[in-house]
Amino acid sequence: MHVMMNRGDDMGMGDTDTTLNAVNMAEDRPRSAAESQIAVPSLNIFLGSTPAYSALEMMRQLVYLSPADQRKVALVFLDIDSPPAEIQQFRQEHLGVLREFDLRISVAHGVVYADQLPQPIVTHTYIPTKIPESFDNGAGGIRNNGHVAAATDRAKIDQMLEEALSAIGALPPERGARPVSEVQVNIVAFLGGGTGSGILGDVAVMLQEFWTEGPNQNLPDGEVGIGVSICFECADALALYRELRSRGVNAKRPFVGNGMWDVTVVDPDGYRLSFESPTDLPEETEYSE
Repeated sequence: MHVMMNRGDDMGMGDTDTTLNAVNMAEDRPRSAAESQIAVPSLNIFLGSTPAYSALEMMRQLVYLSPADQRKVALVFLDIDSPPAEIQQFRQEHLGVLREFDLRISVAHGVVYADQLPQPIVTHTYIPTKIPESFDNGAGGIRNNGHVAAATDRAKIDQMLEEALSAIGALPPERGARPVSEVQVNIVAFLGGGTGSGILGDVAVMLQEFWTEGPNQNLPDGEVGIGVSICFECADALALYRELRSRGVNAKRPFVGNGMWDVTVVDPDGYRLSFESPTDLPEETEYSE
């Protein structure tokens, strides 16, 4: 900011001409649509029908941005139901303007527990005594239906996410454009329904996994778990420590921290696993066998 002040007489400020109009008025002007307003590309994932309406509000704003900024935003719609009519109408009015990715997942008709899933996925997919149901529209407000649909169509979800990342990560055509080095991820879910509440955790975990192939491959050269710590609270960490030692697992000597026994072990992939259980012993007490 530049302020020019001209003194008019010996009395000081009496007749001072303060030219505030010399202030750089560019700071007060609204930014034009031609100016870039998005610094970091974003991957925006909308789970279910209700979040799709929030996406519609976002889309109504994005159409006024420059094409360069529009290319930095990916909109992913993941649902068991078809997109709301308002979304479909907006798409017809703005064909090809925004980068949208739409996937409809479903519970297979006639599925009975784990007959369509690999065995490692089965144990954390189905709620005991609950057989998934297939609905023509939506998850019926049942979280397990959303979860089972996501597990069944996991490969399709992986492919869609990779396509969306590739779209916003592609090198822009502008001269001097820099390659994309980071992406902001936003997940919108309505936890009162069946789809969003059923697959929010699944999608969040999938986004944290390494891409092992394709243009977005980010698998590290060394152990994949380096720098990652996972904590589990259990009933008796010391009993677990003794069990691990009896099986030849190199678990670190337990100690007390924050009122908890802490038993730590590093798995073959480099992940640091900590098992904790409450105790009244003083801080930094070490376990003695």
